[in-house]
Amino acid sequence: MFFVLLLSVCFGLFFYVEAIKFSLPRWRWTLVGLLFGPLCMPLLWTHQKLNVKRSQGFNDSRMKA
Repeated sequence: MFFVLLLSVCFGLFFYVEAIKFSLPRWRWTLVGLLFGPLCMPLLWTHQKLNVKRSQGFNDSRMKA
């Protein structure tokens, strides 16, 4: 039981740091990390990409090397 609680806190911190890096709502993503852990990683990545696209504009073209 202690391991599950420790793992939950670690994922909460991870989601908190990632939310700060991409200027997403911090406390919402911390709560999601605490409750669901790694199951919400694809959702976080999607929100990060959408946030970057919103800030750059959807019609912006970029070349990747």
